[in-house]
Amino acid sequence: MADSNWLRMDWLRQALRPDEGDRWTIVVSHHPVYSSGEHGSTQGFSSTLPRLFRKRGVDLVLNGHDHNYEASRSLGGVRYVVTGGGGAPVRACGPPVRTTAVCIARYHFLEIVVGSKRIAVRAIPRRGRPFHTFTTTGRG
Repeated sequence: MADSNWLRMDWLRQALRPDEGDRWTIVVSHHPVYSSGEHGSTQGFSSTLPRLFRKRGVDLVLNGHDHNYEASRSLGGVRYVVTGGGGAPVRACGPPVRTTAVCIARYHFLEIVVGSKRIAVRAIPRRGRPFHTFTTTGRG
């Protein structure tokens, strides 16, 4: 978990060094690296964080802030998800950013199943079946 209000890059670089035997690295913070929602991508993040995340073998990045659901395509083995459809009113997606695979303005929660060979992510509405799913095998 990284405090995106006051992101300490030295701490983050160290925290992302995997321990022996680690299979997955998942980063969670409030402000999104990439977003086509109302607030948009966080200024300064997209110029520094994706390179660090690829270098450190990050597999999945979970963010909030924008009140919708957005998932990126795989970017060097890293998937980025904005999951902000939990309680406050959802907001429309704006024009997609270059990384967007899907953006949906809908109340939801995420189910994330981490296995030995893949991470499965399902965006599930308040009622009904998942409206978006993806799996990642990362780079490991």
